[in-house]
Formats: sequence, structure tokens, C-alpha cells
Amino acid sequence: MIEAIILAAGESRRMGTQKALLPFADGTVLSHIVDQFTSSRIDTVHVVVGHAPESIAASLAGRP
Repeated sequence: MIEAIILAAGESRRMGTQKALLPFADGTVLSHIVDQFTSSRIDTVHVVVGHAPESIAASLAGRP
């Protein structure tokens, strides 16, 4: 079994906005990364959140 851990817990203070939630492709940077992992041979994807967990969860809605 292959598992992936994606770290998305930072505040992005220097940037001023959550980097993981920046628009990219058809969603956000984070949703694109998760989609790439889930379409690969990886069995399970874990996303570690800290700052703004509700926003991050919303950006990943509909994904396993």
C-alpha cells in the first residue's frame, strides 16, 4: 500500500494569502495536487491542515 501525505498547514503569512488555495487549473493549487495523487497509483492521500481548515476542506469537496 502506498500512501501520500500533503502538508497544507501553513499560514502563508509572508504571501498574505493561503498558497494552497490559490487558483490553479480547474480549482486550487491544493485540489490539483490531490487530483494528481488520486489519479496515480497511490492508494491513500492524507492532507495535513492547520490554518484555515474549513477553507481547505471546502476546496477539496467531492474528493475522497
